[in-house]
Amino acid sequence: MKNNSRLAKNAIFLCVCSASFPALAQGSAAPANNFTITAGVMTRYDSNLARIDATTASANGTRREDYRVSPSIGFNLARALGRHSVSLAASAGYDFYRYRTNLNRERLSLQGKAALDIRPCTPDFSVGYSRRQSDLGELDAISALPTGNTIKNVETVRSAGAQISCGAIVGLRPTASVQYQKSSNNQLQRLIANHRVLSYSGGLSYSHPTIGDIGLSVGRRETRYPNRPIGGTGGYDVMSYGVNFSRDIGSRLRGTAQLSYVDLKSNTVGSADFHGVSWSLDMTGTINSRWQASISTARSVSSTLTSDSTYNVNETYAIDTNYAITDRLHATAGYRTSQRRYVGSQAIFGIVPLRNDRLEAINAGLSFQQTPRLSFSLNVGRDSRNGNGTIYDYKSNRVMLGASLNL
Repeated sequence: MKNNSRLAKNAIFLCVCSASFPALAQGSAAPANNFTITAGVMTRYDSNLARIDATTASANGTRREDYRVSPSIGFNLARALGRHSVSLAASAGYDFYRYRTNLNRERLSLQGKAALDIRPCTPDFSVGYSRRQSDLGELDAISALPTGNTIKNVETVRSAGAQISCGAIVGLRPTASVQYQKSSNNQLQRLIANHRVLSYSGGLSYSHPTIGDIGLSVGRRETRYPNRPIGGTGGYDVMSYGVNFSRDIGSRLRGTAQLSYVDLKSNTVGSADFHGVSWSLDMTGTINSRWQASISTARSVSSTLTSDSTYNVNETYAIDTNYAITDRLHATAGYRTSQRRYVGSQAIFGIVPLRNDRLEAINAGLSFQQTPRLSFSLNVGRDSRNGNGTIYDYKSNRVMLGASLNL
């Protein structure tokens, strides 16, 4: 999804959208100098872009299917400045729809980082920016309303963070980090979901080639909704206490695990506190010289721009596989299911409150490397959602064809 990627994760040390704080960073050498430019185009057919059932679409006169063409260009830059380094990744694209032209919108993304090596410490600083049209399936069934055909919403996310760790690459390393994120909508009805997040954490990690990487961390995350003052301060605070572990298991298996206890205090009337466990587990294995597979599961507490809930409790399970038919032709397949509980949800964005939903996605595809610079891809998939057993339910099939060129 989202062009056959897994649900997007930002590679930032402190993920402000999760109540679990990530593994403590380990020291690393400065990257080699690198600069690449990639141009591409993705065409997509979606049998249910509106993300509603056939009965509702017929009653509202809503066309469910649509076609989209998405050209894009991006670059990656990495430069070593002595022992220090800087990197910048940026992309820009545009989505053109055949029928829902009101959804035509730019897609922008930027991630920058500066890493310093002032031994024995290695501080680094990061900034991020993204902007895109919201997926209609995440707009709380707004397309099911008679005015749904004209609804559009642009999400913008800005972030900045810093972290520092001290010590040798092998051995003990104390670590501390801080990050700020501001997320906003531009559609008037959805300004209530705008939020700001301040996160900070500290901990201790230990790394050894024969043991792997082990870390202990404690962190705090403060989420505020500036346009939601009714019923308290409009937000919640999270304390998280976690342990993480990663290592290679033999030459063919890599595993990463994290377990945290989450203590969430809600500042909004009508939204309950949350006390429980969050986790993440990723295992990647090489079955033979051509076949690789991975499994993952996670539970987290998060905020979203597309719901009027105070927070969400998410559980996700996924499996993916990649098989090299030849050196240039690869086959992929995957399955993902996600269950979400929306705490404090109202009926602001829809006809009835969205309390919970279950998403399922299955996909299969082929990728072909025509030359070292030119590649093609084909992907088919099916998405389904069951939300409260109401108008939030939908099914959608998709077919995507893409081409990518390294300039």
